[in-house]
Amino acid sequence: MATKVCKVCGVEKECGDGGEFSKNGKKPNGTQMWRPECKTCLSKKKTDYRNRYKDTIKERKKAEYEANKESILRDRKAFYEENKSRIRERRKVLYNKNKHLIRGTRKEYLQEHYRLNKPYYLAKSNLRYTRKLDRTPNWLSKDQIKQIESFYQHAKDCSLVTGEVYEVDHIVPLQGENISGLHVPWNLQVLPRDINREKSNKHDPDLYGSRFEGLT
Repeated sequence: MATKVCKVCGVEKECGDGGEFSKNGKKPNGTQMWRPECKTCLSKKKTDYRNRYKDTIKERKKAEYEANKESILRDRKAFYEENKSRIRERRKVLYNKNKHLIRGTRKEYLQEHYRLNKPYYLAKSNLRYTRKLDRTPNWLSKDQIKQIESFYQHAKDCSLVTGEVYEVDHIVPLQGENISGLHVPWNLQVLPRDINREKSNKHDPDLYGSRFEGLT
């Protein structure tokens, strides 16, 4: 294989197919032309350029995308549909190759996201659980679901302030011995864990009043 000296690093390297230089057109006689800098120096040059002008490049790409958004999305969709099998296979290969890194990063992200949004996850988890028990009405509005989530946020805040664990309790138990309530905002309250566990699935109408009657 022929060799060529890189004009940037000054090192003599292999030149040709599979070599250290990128193709750069052909001469009039049909022989292949190669870039004056090697692939390593060319890559560094491009990286330095992107780092130096990253804000300008970002703004330019954003403007181009906004100006041609519909056609870009249409072309992307068409390309995906035409190459669906190849794209999926490539993703599978890349995932298997970097599985340990992807899983580790994803696990760290999910743990941090859960820590920052624990009340939200607790509310959603309880919603799924109560739906299995058929105790969450399908007529709840988005605002009412937000109210349910706020109880879990309040329980977290109480735990942080007092140092004691607080939980969200169903005033009328979902699976009480003589009465069963619903998973709705007006049937929720925040209690210390020990009191909630002692209460268990019991309901005391004298303690909680009669305003929940007819709502189960």
